[in-house]
Amino acid sequence: MIVIGMHYLPFITLYGMKMFSILAGLRVSIGVVLALYGPDVFRLGGWLTAIILITFAFLGHYLVFLEEK
Repeated sequence: MIVIGMHYLPFITLYGMKMFSILAGLRVSIGVVLALYGPDVFRLGGWLTAIILITFAFLGHYLVFLEEK
């Protein structure tokens, strides 16, 4: 989750959306917490990643929809 979260940082300047900084920070911080204090199974990280990505997909669609209006 940490590496994938860091790859969202260039999107902040490429697309000009501050949403990607929140997404990157959230994924990196959750990845660090899971690595240090989480269980030994990787399923929790996968499920959290899926929930975060689906949530931000709808948020990004909504923000673009507002910008087009």
